[in-house]
Order: sequence, then C-alpha cells, then structure tokens
Amino acid sequence: MRVKKIVAIVNSVAFAIALCVAATPSQALADVGGAQGQSSADHADQFNGGWDGTTIGLAGRPYVTSLSIDGVSQLSDVPQSPGDNFWKTPVRAVVYAFNTCRVGDQPSPGHCYADPNRIGITLGYGNSDSIGTDFNSDAAAPYGITTSSVIDLKIQLNGFKGALGWTWLNGHPSYWSNDAASGVVEVKFSPNFMPSSQGLDPMCTTIPVSNCSTEQASAEVLSSSLILSVDKTNEVFGGALFATSAAIMGSIELASPINPADPAATKLTYGLAAPHLFAADYSPADGVAAGDARRGALYALLPNSLLQSAFALDDPARVADLLSVVRVTDNAAQGADQVAWTPWTSSENGTDGQLVSITNISFSSPKFEVSLKGRETVGGNPGDIFRKGMKKSQAEILKALKLQLAKGQKLRVSIAKASTKVCSVSGTAITVAKPGKCAFTATVLNSKGKPVAGKTKSASFTTRN
Repeated sequence: MRVKKIVAIVNSVAFAIALCVAATPSQALADVGGAQGQSSADHADQFNGGWDGTTIGLAGRPYVTSLSIDGVSQLSDVPQSPGDNFWKTPVRAVVYAFNTCRVGDQPSPGHCYADPNRIGITLGYGNSDSIGTDFNSDAAAPYGITTSSVIDLKIQLNGFKGALGWTWLNGHPSYWSNDAASGVVEVKFSPNFMPSSQGLDPMCTTIPVSNCSTEQASAEVLSSSLILSVDKTNEVFGGALFATSAAIMGSIELASPINPADPAATKLTYGLAAPHLFAADYSPADGVAAGDARRGALYALLPNSLLQSAFALDDPARVADLLSVVRVTDNAAQGADQVAWTPWTSSENGTDGQLVSITNISFSSPKFEVSLKGRETVGGNPGDIFRKGMKKSQAEILKALKLQLAKGQKLRVSIAKASTKVCSVSGTAITVAKPGKCAFTATVLNSKGKPVAGKTKSASFTTRN
C-alpha cells in the first residue's frame, strides 16, 4: 500500500489560523506507523505534491541542521544544504511541502499552491522512503522516546527565510527562537499523546474549531510534529508558537485585524478539538483511568512584542492582571480549566515573552478567548482597564451610554475640565493620555447642530499605566 503524506489546506477567508492537521486518510495511515520519508516527500507524483514540483524547488527546501534527543545527537555532521544526509540513527525529521500540487495539477486557491503555504516537520523512524511516526508502538521501543524526553530541533528555513508566521507544535515546549535574519528556528519540547484520526467525525478536524461529536478515540499515539505557516497570513503572529496536548487539532481566531490604536478591541480565540473520552486502552500518567473523560492542555507563547502591539502591554509582568482568559464554549465544563502564565526569557527559553498554559481542559471542542479585562464598557466599573494611547470609538460610547443616532444626527463628546490632562477628544472618540479619571459628556445633536432633548449623558472611567 502506498503511504501518503499529511495534507493541510486552510481557508484564509475564515480569518483563522490552523494549528494542526489530521483530516485526511493519509493521517490515518500515519497513525498506524507509516508516513512519507524525505525521499518520497521531495518528489511530486499523481498522488501527492512534493518539493521538486514547487516554484522554490528542492534547493529552497527547509532542512534540519541539528536534532538531539535527551542530549544525544541524531546526526553525524552539520547539513549545509537540503541534499546533505548525515543521519546516524533511524530517528529522523522529515520536511513536507503541504498543499502543493500533484503531477498534472495546476495551482489554484483552496486546491493546491505553487509553493507550500504550510511546512510540516514530523519526527519518525525508518529510512528515506518511509517512516514510522508512533513512538509508543512496539517498533519504536528501541529508541526510548517518552513524554519525558526532550527533543531539541534546529531548522534552516532556507528559501522561506523571513516568511515564518505562526508555528503549531504537538508537545510541551520549553524553548523557542526564530531568527528571521539567519532563517534558523530552534525548538525544544517533550512529545505528547494525541488521539488517532481513525474513525473520527470529520467535524473534529474543521478549521477553525467548531464541533467534534466522536465520543471516544480509537487509539492514542505518541507523536512529534510541527506545522509552520509561511503564507504571511496575519503577519502580526510572526514568531508566535502554539502547542497542544491530547488534542487532534487546534486553531486560533482573530475577530478582526489587530489595531494598535485600539488594543482593547483585540480578541484572540484559541480552540482545541478531540473526542470526549480517551481511548479504551489508554490511561495517562496522572492517574486518569483508561477510557475516562479526556483532559488536555494548550500552551501559547505570546512574545512581548505581540503583547505590546496587540494589547499595548508595556509591562509583560502584569499580563495575568491585565489579560482575561475565559472559556467561551462548552460552558458546562467551564471552571475545570486551569490558567497560568509563565515568563519566558531569551536567555533561558529563546524568546522574551509570556507562556499561557491552559491545563485540565475537557473536550470535545473548547474555545478560550484572550482579551483585555473590562473592555466591554466605558463606564467606571471595577476592573475596567484603559491605558495610554487607547481609544474609545463613537460606536463604543453610544453603546455604553445607550444612545442612538437617527438619520442626520451627530454626536458631540466633551471632556470635563478636571480630566483634560487624562484624556482628550479626537473627532468623536476619546483618547487616553495618562493615568487618572476621565470624565466626559456625550450629546446627540440634530441636523441643525442643536442638542436633542434627553439625549445628553455623562460618564467617567479610570485609566492606568
């Protein structure tokens, strides 16, 4: 039987970022120990795309320059090009060109692309034509890879230097660096179990996460894989890393483009999907019985640069106080999830940022929204957070004060004299200048510029550093 490789096509119109792929029959083959080796992945045929069928070609293919497992190198030398093969053990990493065209196909959006929009990297064992991918199988026992193993992987992006957006990982990350200038990416992580895709409801793998009706997984597999986005979708996520445990897939959605002038409007939604129950023959190390309700985790590294651009957080140490992480689907399970923030530094973890860990997640398709706390109102409710440079638009002011504009009417906003150093009016929006109390008045004017009776309201809110 011919082994196919995993394919990942994402509809960019959905304005979502796919973090994992497991939706094709080829993934099911991988679950039982078979996937394309590098030799097969390099060549397009009537079944699969391949690097030699891309515009960038074999010469532009990313390649692994270093791979160690628990401190033991799997290479005998340092590769200097995609063609170098210095594997000294059967454990290797294969680089796939996702969503490229098969022989005879023509590139078209949503079908196939002249160059990959996603690059897949999967660890396996075997030769250059095919690899096994389940490190929990009997065949993988000699390699001793477990959930406690530490895998250190370096990748030269080569022809995709400077094009890396987000990256998804199946595992628990401890180090991540992305040097756009050199094109070198390094990640350290421990692999995780994930459910087999065999017998899954196809909705379990939709992008973005929507629903997963499969009650129980057929099996759990121990795998090590990454997906790197190189189509420059949502470039603000360049260098951001996302990882999952016990999920078949994950996604991140952005309701609207990030606007640095209005960070309070930013909403990131992380989603995971998997069968509700673990496989009948699988019990995790934390004491959960075989076949019990699934528990998993999501890890998201938010670089300090992203915290600044998306949420205007100048002090990342305050991220737990200023950002809210709330479960917004499967609310019956809300409250079991545990959220923690861990600071990362470039010296210890490769990147300066904050890692949010959401653990003890129940399934089947939970979603979590990350936003600034108290962003829904402009009133003085405790917990409202407005910072220097933030703007409250006319629409937000009208909604908060329960005012409406009829045809021909306009809104006039004025700042109280005592608050002029704290905030100011730009058109009909309020801009925060410094910490303090911002008191203002909003008046609806008719077509002649006269105040409408009963349509003048005042309010205030507190601003912070």
